Amino acid sequence: MLPEDPSPKKNIFKNPLVYSSLVILIVAGYVGWILLSRYQGNRAYEQRAEAEQAKKQRESDQVTIEQLGGSELSIQMLYATPRIHRGETAQVCYGVANAKTVTLVPQSSPVWPSHNPLISEIGACSHNFSAFILVAARGR
Repeated sequence: MLPEDPSPKKNIFKNPLVYSSLVILIVAGYVGWILLSRYQGNRAYEQRAEAEQAKKQRESDQVTIEQLGGSELSIQMLYATPRIHRGETAQVCYGVANAKTVTLVPQSSPVWPSHNPLISEIGACSHNFSAFILVAARGR
């Protein structure tokens, strides 16, 4: 004789744990998909916004460069005290674009290239003098 199994086999599909686990798995997958799609959407939006901001910044920088003399070498401004007599000092204001060096003759204090006007005191001379600005292009 065959021994009889005391507990009958249950059908797995009659177990509510299987269905509830399946529903929870589907809901978790859906929520994960929503979170992932929102993350990707936000990331794409931020990248577009950054690219647009960078483009606006480049355009603004280009306008500023053009206002400051562009890429050409130039003396943008140069003026001094209108009348200078022997023994007096004079103030010289100048602005240069794309200069490597600036030299004032005669020079009593160090000067350097700048887009902003700089004021340099030219000391007293016992004779008439002229002021020169010598500029050299950058990288040449």
